[in-house]
Amino acid sequence: MNYVIYFLSLLLLAINTNCADLQMEHVTVTAYSSTVEETDSTPFIAAWGDSVGAGTIAISRDLLTELSRGQHVLLFLNGYSSAPDTFVVNDKMNRRWKKRVDIWFEDKQAAHRFGKKKGVLLLWSNTSIPEKIMIK
Repeated sequence: MNYVIYFLSLLLLAINTNCADLQMEHVTVTAYSSTVEETDSTPFIAAWGDSVGAGTIAISRDLLTELSRGQHVLLFLNGYSSAPDTFVVNDKMNRRWKKRVDIWFEDKQAAHRFGKKKGVLLLWSNTSIPEKIMIK
């Protein structure tokens, strides 16, 4: 229930800040860590050459039409948290995935504990979340 209330208030705030370019994407959310088994031979370097770290997400390539490198997004996790988390798109996933977001975790065990969840991405056509909406 908190999720619905928070989500609706965030949308109202977005409307009040003239965010006509606000978009929502329903996604599957998984997790990964910097291991050769889960990535490639350079596990701490993302697909575009950026270093991965806290707040990094990888996105499925079908979302690249709406998102780009360095873009900030808000992610609501269904049944996990009443407030969204802010992430930066710094990596992209294997072509086989669709409508999917992968959150970077420092260690493999934490990524496994996170598991697989459903979520909603809130995104804007520019790279920054409007200051009034930014979750701190």
